[in-house]
Amino acid sequence: MPEIDRQIPDAQLFRIQPDFDGFAAAHPWIGHKLVERQPIAGGFSQTFSEAVVLWGVIGRDPHETHGKILEKYNLLDGPGGVLGWPTTDQTATPDGQGQFNHFDHGSIYWHPSIGAFEVHGPIHEKWAALGWEAFGYPITDETPTPDGVGRRNHFRSIRADGSTADSSIYWTPDTGANEVHGPIRDTWSGMGWGMGWETSFLGYPISDEHDSDGGRRSDFQNGSILWTAGSPVQVQPQAFVVNAPSITFGTGIAIGGYGSLTLFSDGTTWLRGHLHDSGFPSYDCLAVFAVKDANGQVYAASHAGRAHGSDEQGSRSIDWDDWGTNDEVRRNWSNIRSGGTGSYKVDVTSDWSPQKIAEDVAACVGVVLSIIPLVFSGGSSNKSTDPNYQLPDGSEGYQSGAGAPPGAGAPPGAPSVSPPEG
Repeated sequence: MPEIDRQIPDAQLFRIQPDFDGFAAAHPWIGHKLVERQPIAGGFSQTFSEAVVLWGVIGRDPHETHGKILEKYNLLDGPGGVLGWPTTDQTATPDGQGQFNHFDHGSIYWHPSIGAFEVHGPIHEKWAALGWEAFGYPITDETPTPDGVGRRNHFRSIRADGSTADSSIYWTPDTGANEVHGPIRDTWSGMGWGMGWETSFLGYPISDEHDSDGGRRSDFQNGSILWTAGSPVQVQPQAFVVNAPSITFGTGIAIGGYGSLTLFSDGTTWLRGHLHDSGFPSYDCLAVFAVKDANGQVYAASHAGRAHGSDEQGSRSIDWDDWGTNDEVRRNWSNIRSGGTGSYKVDVTSDWSPQKIAEDVAACVGVVLSIIPLVFSGGSSNKSTDPNYQLPDGSEGYQSGAGAPPGAGAPPGAPSVSPPEG
């Protein structure tokens, strides 16, 4: 129903007669009238000894609010604030534990062990779809997130045995409103980098919790969290893969193999490869892999070595399986995910100089803003046995278009690059 025109002169407005007396007669518990009706925010209010009755929409009956909900409503500037006019009287919740008022743009819910808090906007819509207080009573007002991008409410469900469980709904303009609860929420809230929650590498939730892989999963901007009964909670980063599935050098050069560079959204980096000499001469080789993000910044990795042929003693193979961490990858993941390109170049050469590597990076990805060299600790990592970071068993590199490793949480179509071999 239409609201009163806020431009109506006060004298004309005052001739409109909301039936406060009739409301008081029908609701005697609100007590006796303390003051006459007062104009407020384009409508009227009237204060009784046990409640305040408000009216501000033509064709709508007056509604009352009282107690802790009224106190909260007044703190939010009443009908002139974010919630607008009441659309219900104060009412007991279906579970019998609390009280609520609905308003034009949201609600205030009160529970004796929690207090009174408001919910509005898209978070209010999501909460209503989840069952109101059956999902949980609000334990915060809607609040801006520390990064200034989103909004959130926290909630608490109170079980019959008195135990509690907390949950949250987070909203941003890009992700909409999504809920997080249980062990997945506990994990997300406690993750590193800053204050946890959306400041972690995962970012904001982009789904409600849902069934997945025999357990429950919540998806986030930069990965997923998977819970399975009887198993540790898994944090699953997204991945960007530059894949060299078949490295060859043409007629007369008897060496070849495969390799890959994988960047993960938590900043983990993985450089892996194998070259094998099947001929007489030995070969010095240099493999360079590069990823350029949407801003032109390049993340580059290289490995050099000598594969021995029949002409000398030594291993016929060059093998590398190196892990590292780079915080620039984590911080700039959105630019890698949304606009990243990648390539590789493998040469038979004894020139392993920084200048040669820089030239090969430019050959891979073209003009660059800056190059961030990826540093690896050498050897394996505890992540080499973590299924959230592993390649499929027995594979010799990601298949073209495979995206993330098994369970890495990357959505369909996640970046995977298999350019022509260098």
